Amino acid sequence: MRQVRRLFLSILCLLTVAVLAAPYTPSSDDKVILQLLPLGDVDQRFQQLRLEWKKNPLEASVAAELATLYLDRAQDRAGERYLGYAQAVLAPWSNSKTASLDIRYLSARLLQAQHQFVAAIHMLNSILKINPAHISARFSLASLYEARGEYQQGQQVCKQLGRNGEMVLAALCVANFWTLTNKSERGLRLLISLMYQVEDPILKSWVLGIMAQASFVAGQIKQADHYYQQGLALTPKQAYLLTAYADFLLAQNRGKEVLILLSGKIRDARLLLRVALAHKMLRNNRALEVVLQRLRLGFEEAKWRVDNSGALVESRYLFEFEQEFARALELAYEHWQVEKSPYVARLILNLSAEVGKNKASVAVRRWLIQEQIQRKDLWLSFNGAEAINL
Repeated sequence: MRQVRRLFLSILCLLTVAVLAAPYTPSSDDKVILQLLPLGDVDQRFQQLRLEWKKNPLEASVAAELATLYLDRAQDRAGERYLGYAQAVLAPWSNSKTASLDIRYLSARLLQAQHQFVAAIHMLNSILKINPAHISARFSLASLYEARGEYQQGQQVCKQLGRNGEMVLAALCVANFWTLTNKSERGLRLLISLMYQVEDPILKSWVLGIMAQASFVAGQIKQADHYYQQGLALTPKQAYLLTAYADFLLAQNRGKEVLILLSGKIRDARLLLRVALAHKMLRNNRALEVVLQRLRLGFEEAKWRVDNSGALVESRYLFEFEQEFARALELAYEHWQVEKSPYVARLILNLSAEVGKNKASVAVRRWLIQEQIQRKDLWLSFNGAEAINL
């Protein structure tokens, strides 16, 4: 990846100086100007599937495999364009009542990635009505309830996994919800006991991320750091894990390590925001202004595209760098209507400390009680040093 990025930057530099220099002509046909890197196995499979799909876009098996690769890459790299590619591949079955369960499941994954949670839940329930033992659909349904902040409902879905014979997966699923509620330490112990039964690297990375967060909440800083690094060793490009680890480092004033962690890995506004926070922490004013300008351009572009997916990033930006607390609270609450998490709750409560009591803070407190949220995690301020006084 670093070689590819260096290659891209080299080409960019050549294009930048093109208006200042005369065209270059090689002295012979044997002169090597640019050497392309070999395609990896996944990229080769991408090319093969794209060719097959273009020949017959209605071939469901080809479409399913190609859409899966697009969705996996979107999740791994936080690449919005891959969601668009997946949507184009699945489009012929968007209104079909006879689509295969594979296609329906991929459609549900796409809806989830687009934050259309209600539609995704409806799609997954339609799959489970036909095949109650569809493990992937059941696990995805639990993750949707987590995204909606409906932790009690999510735990019930986890238990149904056990009834289908997936005892380890069911236990991991339940333990995840426990780490988010007032059973955090119990959930961490369960995850640790199950860890050695998990072989799939992606699933293992997910478990390690949960263990890292739970360890941090329990005050086990070194252990949390170890878990984050183990998870990233398995999935070094996973955007969510990079974001979580960056926040962990920022909470301990380890800005230099954030810059090292994210060097060459900035693929979305979430990670760019963490870079900005690290530069602010280190008082790198010139570098900070460059990053902030990139963020501002991104926010303007999103408004032009009528895209609200970056509302949470813009809210944190307005809070940290512009002190526009009222507007930041408005954006955070807009996100809260769709997706609820301890991170969003913390942001709303930090902002509420500046603007006073409001409907967003009332909603957060109500959620805290209803879902039995782990207070120690929720009320940590962003610098990790103080608790918000309710």
